[in-house]
Amino acid sequence: MALFAVFALASGFSKTPLQLDILNGVMGLMSAASVPPAQGMLGTIYQRPSKRKNKVFACFSAGNPMGFVFGSILSGIATQLFNWRASFFLLAIIYVVVVAIAFFTVPVDHTRKEKMSFEAVKKFDVVGTVLTVAGIGMFSGALRQAFLPPGPRYPL
Repeated sequence: MALFAVFALASGFSKTPLQLDILNGVMGLMSAASVPPAQGMLGTIYQRPSKRKNKVFACFSAGNPMGFVFGSILSGIATQLFNWRASFFLLAIIYVVVVAIAFFTVPVDHTRKEKMSFEAVKKFDVVGTVLTVAGIGMFSGALRQAFLPPGPRYPL
């Protein structure tokens, strides 16, 4: 989350659309990469079924739509009052506050971590991973090309 704040701040200072696109892409990757470990930690912390576990997962799941709504509202207000860069600065400030709170409230993960071994690497399905990524990429490209006007096709 701290890196997310850094890249949000950097997005606010970006000079070109390409820089902004790249920084936002990195922020999207970090956001997508943080959800599975967070869910795993919650599942590890709350192993037994209980009402508290249900409430914790409900609050975690409610964070995405609430973040969308409040993020849209706050970004709109910041943009109206200042400019588009202000929404990225506001996002960075919010994430710095969240990181500070998490530093003191999130319990330390004491689970035993497996070290990377050659056996684990041998079990990894490289061909399947490459084919999956290539297939999703080609499918996305085909969807984009399908809705272009008739005539010569434009590059992606």
